[in-house]
Amino acid sequence: INLSLFHSKFGYYINNDPIGKNKDFTTSPEISQIFGEIIAFFIVDFWQRKYPNQKVNLVEMGAGHGSLMCDFLRIAVRIPEFYHKININIIEINQKLKEVQKNNLDQFNIKWWGNFNDFLDNCQNLPIFFISNELFDCFAIDQFIFENNIWYQKVIFLEKNKLKFDKIKVKSDINSIIPKEFKKNLRNNSIFEQNTDSEEFMKKLSEQIFQKGGIALNIDYGYYENFFQNTLQSIKVHKFNSILENIGQADLTSHVNFYKLVEISLKNQLNVDFMTQREFLLSNGIELRRKMLLESMGGDKSEINSSTNRLIDSSKMGNLFKVMISYASS
Repeated sequence: INLSLFHSKFGYYINNDPIGKNKDFTTSPEISQIFGEIIAFFIVDFWQRKYPNQKVNLVEMGAGHGSLMCDFLRIAVRIPEFYHKININIIEINQKLKEVQKNNLDQFNIKWWGNFNDFLDNCQNLPIFFISNELFDCFAIDQFIFENNIWYQKVIFLEKNKLKFDKIKVKSDINSIIPKEFKKNLRNNSIFEQNTDSEEFMKKLSEQIFQKGGIALNIDYGYYENFFQNTLQSIKVHKFNSILENIGQADLTSHVNFYKLVEISLKNQLNVDFMTQREFLLSNGIELRRKMLLESMGGDKSEINSSTNRLIDSSKMGNLFKVMISYASS
């Protein structure tokens, strides 16, 4: 997965601009401006309550076309006491997307970084206000298969220039890392997905927010209760693609294990709120914002309604996507 997505020459996220109706996938910020605006209202309110008049580092990691940040800052500039207290940062490894972001955000003073560590080295020990949308699903996973009370690891091998799946016995005790409350869901042929890279990143992010103060708002598709299903998927031109085909030319993702990420943040002494995207957007005023937009425009208003519904409908993105908010105590 890491080779397919992040190889310096052939990696999918290194060379491609995959976002858009005519490309591979579309994200919430591209669907509606309301998405970034609601996040802005939420973050500004948090700052006013917890960090009034304090300078903070606002940072988005994996910013796509910069749409979320653009919508966020369009709200932020209307609140000068907040806007003038934020250092704006974007962490982006994709040079094509970085150029798109710079073009779309050229009216704002933004610093770009190649990775999280580079940002940390220059963050001046200020509180961190971290935002991501569809970041954690990009981290590589390991898969383990439970067959006849034996755990095997799913592996890939090369045979006559073709990639194929296989399995090998696991020496370590996989049962010991499965939370006991989910073992009731374990069946023959169950698949356990472990994401050590995302866990390490959440640990580092949580440690930094505990030390410096701030908040992390992470939105992604995923689950809290583990039903041991295969969630690895490949997407190309908005359709499912065979995992072992179009390597480096298709998006490889898996559903995020939010139970583990919540656990890591709690262990690092952060407060955590966890909810569906639908619950987050509704509780933070999306219907009021929709009403304001509808009243301010003439002509066909169907696009605003359809895009807003797509974000919050339970059968669309509303329940599939989750919102995890981790923040330091005041």
